[in-house]
Amino acid sequence: MRMRQFITVCLMLMCTASFGQFVTIGPATPIAPLGCFRLNPDVENQLGYVWVTNQIDLSQPFEISCELFFGFNDGGADGVSFIFQQIGTTATGQGAGGIGYQGINNSVALEFDTFTNGWDSPAGTADHLAVMINGIQDHTNGAGNLAGPVDILATSPNAEDGMMHDVNIIWNPLVDSMRIYVDCNLRLELQYDFVANVFGGNPMVYVGAAGATGGARNQHRFCLKDVLYNLDTLYTCAGDTISLDAGPGTAYNWASTYNISSNNTRLTEVWPTVDTTYLVVATDSCGFPSRRLFTVITTDPATIDPNLGNDISFCDGSSFSYDVSRPEVSQYLWQDSSMLPTFTVDTAGIFWVELTNICGTQRDSVTATLLFPPTVDLGPDDTLCQGTTRLLDLPIPNAAFTWQDNPMFNDSTFLVNQAGVYTVVVVNSCGAGTDTIEFFEGISPSVDLGADTTICDQTDFVLDATTVSNATYMWQDMSTMPTFTATQSGEYSVSATNLCGSVSDTINLTFDQRPVVELGNDTSFCEGNTLTLDVTWTPGSSYIWQNGDTSSVITATVSSLYEVIVFNGCGFDRDSLLITVIEAPVPGFLQDSSLLCDGMEDTLRTGYSDPIFSHEWNDLSTDSILLVSDAGTYSVRVFNECGSAEDQTVVTASISPLVDLGDDFEVCNDQTIFLDAFWPGATYQWTDGVTTSNREINEEGIFSVNVSNECGTVSDEVRVTHLFPPEAVDLGQDLTLCEGDSIILDASQPTTFPPVFFRWQDGTEAPIYKVERTQDISVVVSNECGESTDNATFTFTQSATAEIIGDSVLCNGSTEELTLLARSTIDDVDYLWQNGSGESTFLVSDTGLYFVTISNDCSSATDSVRVISRFCECIIEAPTAFTPNDDGINDSFRFFPNCDLRQGTWSIFDRWGNKLYESENITDRWDGTNRQGNLVQEGVYVWVYQYNYLGEGEEQVITNSGTVTVLR
Repeated sequence: MRMRQFITVCLMLMCTASFGQFVTIGPATPIAPLGCFRLNPDVENQLGYVWVTNQIDLSQPFEISCELFFGFNDGGADGVSFIFQQIGTTATGQGAGGIGYQGINNSVALEFDTFTNGWDSPAGTADHLAVMINGIQDHTNGAGNLAGPVDILATSPNAEDGMMHDVNIIWNPLVDSMRIYVDCNLRLELQYDFVANVFGGNPMVYVGAAGATGGARNQHRFCLKDVLYNLDTLYTCAGDTISLDAGPGTAYNWASTYNISSNNTRLTEVWPTVDTTYLVVATDSCGFPSRRLFTVITTDPATIDPNLGNDISFCDGSSFSYDVSRPEVSQYLWQDSSMLPTFTVDTAGIFWVELTNICGTQRDSVTATLLFPPTVDLGPDDTLCQGTTRLLDLPIPNAAFTWQDNPMFNDSTFLVNQAGVYTVVVVNSCGAGTDTIEFFEGISPSVDLGADTTICDQTDFVLDATTVSNATYMWQDMSTMPTFTATQSGEYSVSATNLCGSVSDTINLTFDQRPVVELGNDTSFCEGNTLTLDVTWTPGSSYIWQNGDTSSVITATVSSLYEVIVFNGCGFDRDSLLITVIEAPVPGFLQDSSLLCDGMEDTLRTGYSDPIFSHEWNDLSTDSILLVSDAGTYSVRVFNECGSAEDQTVVTASISPLVDLGDDFEVCNDQTIFLDAFWPGATYQWTDGVTTSNREINEEGIFSVNVSNECGTVSDEVRVTHLFPPEAVDLGQDLTLCEGDSIILDASQPTTFPPVFFRWQDGTEAPIYKVERTQDISVVVSNECGESTDNATFTFTQSATAEIIGDSVLCNGSTEELTLLARSTIDDVDYLWQNGSGESTFLVSDTGLYFVTISNDCSSATDSVRVISRFCECIIEAPTAFTPNDDGINDSFRFFPNCDLRQGTWSIFDRWGNKLYESENITDRWDGTNRQGNLVQEGVYVWVYQYNYLGEGEEQVITNSGTVTVLR
């Protein structure tokens, strides 16, 4: 629980480029590396805040680990405060000596004060630390000063030493205890119920940091050592190897194992083939963990596909812009040789761009087409004959059409079907056009002789083709009257013509009579005879019988209702006839035998239930069925007008079987049981294929049997479950552990039935046994089916520690060597330095990172120290980040020398080695642009300088390099 809360607090104290988890007030701004903030610049009368948007819970334990920077000026002011409050992320107090927390009621402030004011008299002149509540900054006020003041540093009265200092804040709500460590040294410890006495019983608070200056000044910063997000984003080709540095620490644990060379060293190599996040936990010499997250973005040319999209069209006089910027792209190249990530298209043509990253180059192209306002022409006015249509078609692409001011007709075509005025407005993305046309009405002739028809019971029929005036007519016989009299079947046609056109029509006429049908009365005949049915009518008539037959004559051979429809062009007639074919009975209508089971009755049926059949049974009954309840032989005669037949059957009696296998069995796995399903005269079928009535069982499962005779089948089943002795218990091999550790031995069984019993060497009977000291362990596990036993020996030894003692600074140009001493709190240990040396001391003559691992049979511990060199008489300092955003604050990068420099140069390079800037004057400033005057992207850039300076009466050369981060 303690570690989980620690991670939560550190997550809340992180920020992203979008400040998604933070609210900043005043000059506070994030700086490199990620997870760091500059609370205020080295300027007078500054006050900056960083508030976390999520609250923390004081009812839960937590740790906050970070680094604080108090500036270079020992006479500067004023300091940094950590503040817990309930107002929210807009809370502000007073600056200068109030260090941001003064005046914030219901608050707890951890004050890191680097300037002595009148109310700081108990602290003397040293930079001091105190715990203050309710916005009171006066250390002489007992109601506000809960703990301190004490010196911030245990080793020096001056905290404004230009160094980053480790700060660890540990809160334990069980005893209301807060401990504050600075550089591994416990500086303050107090017990106080903040929730009840400051926050009114509400444990949920906001946390933040503030930095302030007054008449004196210093820059103040803080950096979180535990950063669980993309602290470092690195780009590499898929499968290539890249080195990762976990930073300072004494022990390392890389949580990710995907394509990694080592998971317990500071430096490791990875070669991912997909985007991968690597998390490392580094433990410092104080025992506090810090975390660092590396996001390795694997790339190849395909990942930088420019993707200009589909071909484009735009209006003449307008333009279209592209932005193909990618964080992993190192070079942009357009078809006109421009090299910016953006490009504007304002003419027609083919345009392309190439993107280049560390793995290759990708190109995409697009075709641009110019569009113009539409030109609309419906043609001249015209005449529209009645009944005709005219299609108005405007083949203008990518346009909207409105006909007669009606937006419903949004189509490039319009069908005109009547006289009138028609108007269209055509709109595209570049403009609009309109036109109007008028159609005058013209009347066309029309002829309709009607549908083909049949003339029934008539000798003639008049056809009339009369239409509009001024029409002429032409019939099939060349006659020209508007009417024509038909007297016989055939096809008749006529044409009508005027100025608007010519039309024609055709009709078929048939002269005929309505049919009459008569089938006669219903009838019957014996099987084997037939009857002919004939309904023939006039030629051209059609016939359909009930069975689909279309003949005029059919022969009836079976019993059925015979129905026929006769039809022609004059109508139809129908009739029906019921014909019954009488069958003579035949022998074999009784089943050969019947069985009466368990005293039940049975019914004997002849199958001749129709009333036309008569019955005579041997018991003189005359029904078509006979109910029997006794065994014996039964006979019957069946007869009608067409014949007779006799048959007999035998009826026997029996009873159904019974079976009972008994209750389910639970037995030890080495026992056998006996099952018996016997029934006289029965057959047996077990589920596993056995066909005997009884059997022995020595396995577990469900055993089922079917017992059958002529009266049926019955079944029963029984479940056999095996009980087993305990499984083999395994306490593991003999084991050596570190003193203070413990191990839990678990002899539990997967199942506890039948009941399992445990007995350890000291008589303990629980399944779990805890080992905390050196001893021999044994256990016996038993149940009713057997037992299992095992033993092991456990030995506890002391753990090793590691510490490096010695100076870590070499003066440049000096021949002096440093001696590093490795020591541990225990004897009998082995030493291993980074170069393989096994001595307890190490002689240093050059700068670099030196580390030693001290180990014994129990464990190992690692400590490290970085030896740096500096010109003891000339120091040039440089910032680690700047923000070229023209806000007047930290807009450029420059150096700060403390000595007289002579001839020399300094330069800025990008990560591919391209030189972006160069100057001979050490006091010049870089404004974050490249040689073309364009602002560079956010990221890390390398600086290098080489200068001469006058030291000890002669010129000496200073050469150094480092990195600076550009932020927006």
